[in-house]
Formats: sequence, C-alpha cells, structure tokens
Amino acid sequence: MRKASHETIAKVRNKSVTLPPVLQYRHCCDQMTRNLDNTGLNISWNPKVREYSIRYNRPRIVHQIKFCPWCGAKLPSSLRSE
Repeated sequence: MRKASHETIAKVRNKSVTLPPVLQYRHCCDQMTRNLDNTGLNISWNPKVREYSIRYNRPRIVHQIKFCPWCGAKLPSSLRSE
C-alpha cells in the first residue's frame, strides 16, 4: 500500500474536505478502492494492521483475504505478525 499522491485534504469546489481513510491510500486497483468505500459490500480494510478482509454477518466472522477479488493482485501481508 502506497500513500496516495494526493493529500489528505482535497479541494472540492474551492472548499477543503478531508478524504475518508479508504481514499487516503492507493490500493491495488480502482475497483478495490471503489468497493472498499461501498458500505453495501462486506469488504473492509484496516490500515493499522494493513489487512483486507471479508466480513460475514452470521455468525460475525472476519476472513482475511490475500488476493484482490477484482484484479487478482497479491495484497500486502498483515502487520500483526511483525
């Protein structure tokens, strides 16, 4: 995960707005970025431990994913083990 080239603060119609955390980083593909920002999907990203995961509602289970479901790119390893 690389820090996006744009700043956390973006100019929109001459107003400063703070980007949501998911948009502050460049993910493997545009589709991953769009879908992480989509609350209807159960895909999430935790920047503190650098993990992508799928959440299941019943029972509450979180499964870490290692490859992008859209472009197939290998996702970065988790920081939990470091």
